[in-house]
Amino acid sequence: MKTSRRSAPRRLARQTADLSLAAPLVVAQRMTRFAQAGARPRHSDRREFAQMGSEKLIAFTQGWYAMWVEYSRVQLQLWHQFFSPTLFQQPFRAASMPSALPLLFTWPASVLSAGLAPVHRKAVSNARRLSRGRR
Repeated sequence: MKTSRRSAPRRLARQTADLSLAAPLVVAQRMTRFAQAGARPRHSDRREFAQMGSEKLIAFTQGWYAMWVEYSRVQLQLWHQFFSPTLFQQPFRAASMPSALPLLFTWPASVLSAGLAPVHRKAVSNARRLSRGRR
C-alpha cells in the first residue's frame, strides 16, 4: 500500500484505534468459545484454537520484516536527499535540509505503521470473521 509520508501519522492513529476495538472483541469471542467448547471441543474449535498461536507468530514476523523494509526505504530516501549522486563533487547539500524535514518528522510513524499493518489486518479480519458466528 503506497501512501504519502504525510499520511503516516494518520494511518498509525487509525490502525491503533481499529486495534483498540478489534483486539478485545476477538479475545472476548475466543474466550467465550473456549468456555462453550468445554472438555470436548469440536473440530472447528480445535482448528480455531490452533490458529490463534500460529497467526500471532506470522503477524509478528511479518511486522518486523515490514518495519525493517520501511526503515531501509527511509534511510535510502534521506541519503538521496542529503548527498548528491556523485559524492566526490558535492558531498553534502545543505539546501536539501528543508525538503528532508517532512521525512525526518514522519519516519517513526511510517515505520511503526508498517510494522503494525500485519497485526492490524489479522485482528480486524478475525473480528469480522468471529462476529459472523460459529460454523
